[in-house]
Amino acid sequence: MLTSIILLAAGKGSRIGKPKAELRLLGKTLLDLNLALFSKLPFPHEVIVVRRGGKTRHDSVRIGHKRAKGKLVILHNVANPLASVADFVSIRQQLLRKDCACFVGQKIVDTVRQVSGTVSITIPRDNLWRAQTPQGFRRAALGRL
Repeated sequence: MLTSIILLAAGKGSRIGKPKAELRLLGKTLLDLNLALFSKLPFPHEVIVVRRGGKTRHDSVRIGHKRAKGKLVILHNVANPLASVADFVSIRQQLLRKDCACFVGQKIVDTVRQVSGTVSITIPRDNLWRAQTPQGFRRAALGRL
């Protein structure tokens, strides 16, 4: 089953001063590092690079979604070139098993505080996760956005 990988690479990098896709790590652009990662994936896939996005991430996802041909869609940010082949394989396996949305995440271990005016409380972090990419969806579900 074909998987469409939508690489969100339209970020302007306003805090950094240049587009994120053009930033270099280990002598290669973040775009090139991600494309090299995708070339190692052991399943049928197409790569859709969204370089000219909309005003929001949601708009950029919609642009990529319109071009996607696969029944499974995996979103990935160009600014995360250190994801692993195992991350993508795991996301795809979950999508093949059930109709779901899934993501790579890290359990939050830092103390999290909610502040309102001069009052702050600690948020229990037992069920808090930091959502990262890749993120996977069935294409039909993503189309309902």
